[in-house]
Amino acid sequence: MTSPLLCVAIPVPAPLGPQLDAVRRELIPTRRHMVAHITLISPFRTDEPERWTTILQGVAEASRPFEVSLRGTGTFGDPPLAVYLALERGVEECQGLYEALAANESPRPEPYWLVPHVTLANRCPAETIAATIERFDGFEADFTGFSIPDKFVVGYCLDYNEVYRDMEHICIMNESGIKRHAK
Repeated sequence: MTSPLLCVAIPVPAPLGPQLDAVRRELIPTRRHMVAHITLISPFRTDEPERWTTILQGVAEASRPFEVSLRGTGTFGDPPLAVYLALERGVEECQGLYEALAANESPRPEPYWLVPHVTLANRCPAETIAATIERFDGFEADFTGFSIPDKFVVGYCLDYNEVYRDMEHICIMNESGIKRHAK
């Protein structure tokens, strides 16, 4: 049995999230995309999904909704391999969430430098990167996170064993669903 793959991310809410999803599909139509999101911990495999559920619940309960402002673009790599929307507001809160998770034995084996962002395009031709930077020059958007029930939720970037992450809404996963998709 393969260990479940987990990822910790903050989905970009509607209406902005679906708009960015459409842009991402347009930029790289051949690639399967996750919904627009801010990654806190990249995907990792774990033999302790219940432990991580408890950790995530604890961090979520201790956190409050916060404002996020996206302003302009940034790139990773030289030459640029990815272009993203940069966070102007919400950076400290995202870093605080990451640090709270990392305090519980982060799954990343090496130190991790978190740069909160929303990826628009990555691993694509230089022309696509340049056109995306130009297209989103001066881009501005603001949103607030929202509260969800203290349940096992999937959808809108949250998955269970790589299932349901592409849904454009969040659902509570019941015990039969958890058993059906256990690996």
